[in-house]
Amino acid sequence: MEELHFEELIFSYIDKIKVLTSPQTWGNILLDLSKNDLYVLLYLFRHSDANMSSVAQYLSVPLNTATGIATRLEKKGLIERRRADEDKRVVTICISDAGKAAIRDILAEFMRIGELLMTALTPDELSAVMSAMNKVYAAIERREHEKQAEVAAGRRIRKITIE
Repeated sequence: MEELHFEELIFSYIDKIKVLTSPQTWGNILLDLSKNDLYVLLYLFRHSDANMSSVAQYLSVPLNTATGIATRLEKKGLIERRRADEDKRVVTICISDAGKAAIRDILAEFMRIGELLMTALTPDELSAVMSAMNKVYAAIERREHEKQAEVAAGRRIRKITIE
């Protein structure tokens, strides 16, 4: 019985936070972007330009996946590919003006939501929310490190049965 109550509570919170990912909250920009598309745009917004290897490493995906993401974003006019003058084999990607505008729109919406939080919560409540969020993030990060350690340990210990 207790387990069912916990599941209902989880689904209740999921239903409450779905507004944070809804098209009505973010406008049309997020309708056509995957999570990785958005991360690439944010990365390029902060770093101006990047090579595909650094993007793949940032996303923790294979190089061909990062290249596919870049191709999609280029077709949407959100990034541009550029060849280096000194070595035409070197290709970098950079965020276009349309991509910058899209990120600025998203950041403006984040600011609007932040302002709503600031007016809806007392300073003590806001501090408690931030503290709880930091604890959740730390717990998730610890779990990810544990999973990576398990994978690394599994790679080191290989038993091959020889018959």
